[in-house]
Amino acid sequence: MRENLLGLGCPEQIDEHFKKSFQILNFSIVLATWCRRKMELDDQLVKRLNM
Repeated sequence: MRENLLGLGCPEQIDEHFKKSFQILNFSIVLATWCRRKMELDDQLVKRLNM
């Protein structure tokens, strides 16, 4: 896949594009994980307050 793209003649731009996409993907995963963790903590807090 990557070799085909490099054959198009602008490897630097394509490389940058891959890096940016990867960073955005990483950020999304971190954000999703954090949101889920926060929701779990909120649930625990609500349960504690209701007791």
